[in-house]
Amino acid sequence: EVLEKLREPDDTVIVNLQGDEFNMPAALIDQVAMALIDQPLAEMATLCEPITEEIDFDNPNIVKVIFDRQHVALDFTRQPVAWFGNSPGPGRGVYGYRHIGIYAYRAGFLRKYAGLARCAREIDERLEQLRVLEHGYRIYVDIACAKPGLGIDTPEDLDKARI
Repeated sequence: EVLEKLREPDDTVIVNLQGDEFNMPAALIDQVAMALIDQPLAEMATLCEPITEEIDFDNPNIVKVIFDRQHVALDFTRQPVAWFGNSPGPGRGVYGYRHIGIYAYRAGFLRKYAGLARCAREIDERLEQLRVLEHGYRIYVDIACAKPGLGIDTPEDLDKARI
């Protein structure tokens, strides 16, 4: 709705910072926008950070992302995801990657996205980015250049943010 009121051209980059991402550094907002600008074949861009604690890897409140060698998203899930080969793994100090709730979209794609049908996994996992993958669009995933703010997913996280 806001996009239509602003009448932005299709190539305008729009950044969406989800409301549960508390105290996000400005550097990450710039990073996700530049990631999309630098990836002309992607319709969206997002960020992630390494998961270095097993408890976080097992936590369904922490969304995990899997991406290929070109950093194109393959999947998002709340479940722990096994890693193979040269990928991150517990023996290498990284269990996987936590998705950070920030996105960059091209305005033209955001208009398309609004009309895409929701998919079963999106509904089941409560992850709207799965709609993008389900419909065959690309999400570029960059590893955050700075520590993100606190993701507030539980009452305990909210208590941490209040400190």
